[in-house]
Amino acid sequence: MLVLTRDGLPELYRAASRISRRGQRRVVQLNLVLILAGLASGIFALFGGQDGPAWHAWADAMAALWFAVAAVGGAMLNAGRAHRRWFDGRAAAESTKTLTWKYVMRAEPFEDDSTADALFIERLGEIRPMIHGAGSADGVRGGWLLAPDRAISPMMRSLRNAEVPDKRAVYRTHRLADQIRWYQDKAAAADHSSWRWRLATIVLGCCGVAGATARAAGWSDLDALGLAAAGLASIAAWTQLRQYMQNAAAYRLALRELLVIHENSGRPGYDQVTWGDFCERAEYAISREHTMWRARAG
Repeated sequence: MLVLTRDGLPELYRAASRISRRGQRRVVQLNLVLILAGLASGIFALFGGQDGPAWHAWADAMAALWFAVAAVGGAMLNAGRAHRRWFDGRAAAESTKTLTWKYVMRAEPFEDDSTADALFIERLGEIRPMIHGAGSADGVRGGWLLAPDRAISPMMRSLRNAEVPDKRAVYRTHRLADQIRWYQDKAAAADHSSWRWRLATIVLGCCGVAGATARAAGWSDLDALGLAAAGLASIAAWTQLRQYMQNAAAYRLALRELLVIHENSGRPGYDQVTWGDFCERAEYAISREHTMWRARAG
């Protein structure tokens, strides 16, 4: 059965994906250190002070310690290395996937069998510098990623040599439908996360107001408003990092375009030339996403 799975894509795709995932994890980890350490520092500072029990001095020391941890995490994050690995890796992986689908569908510029393989490997070589700085630990140095057996899999060759109806069925299922599902799932997940954090913000704000009212009335000495403010600042920093609402809107925009492309791909009358042209235009539309990643990395 003709398919093109992740295992059938060039090795460069898998190497770039690994680099991107590691960079993303690192960015999230450093942001969590910055946010949680800053929150802990603010909470301990609320209980510190020169007056009162001896443990107030201990609270001040802990506030200073956690502030130092937050500062180190922020410095590492602002160095930008993790961001570059994340964005450059994602851009390289998606660029490789686009080239692969154009190659197997015989889209421009891979129509001619006499030049297609060499040109495909040459184009992969233009992508590799995006992730070359990741280092030998990620397996991207040297020319092994561009070796023909690493760049062009048997799965790719079989699909390239298939008849147009078979190619179209694979492209609609394993490229367009997969992309559509991915955008649908991502948009739904972003909406759900955005809703949860909005709810947390409302609850925390109500708790802060209630705590401030209780303190003003003399019912409590706890600075609940200060605690709530620290919590709200942490939530704001986290949601700014994840950009749930912006991502959901971007996913839906891409989804609408993909649905139109998927519908057009089912129309009758395609031969190899017209199908190749269609796939070239479809991949151009899809490639705008990894162009965005590359711009964010710059």
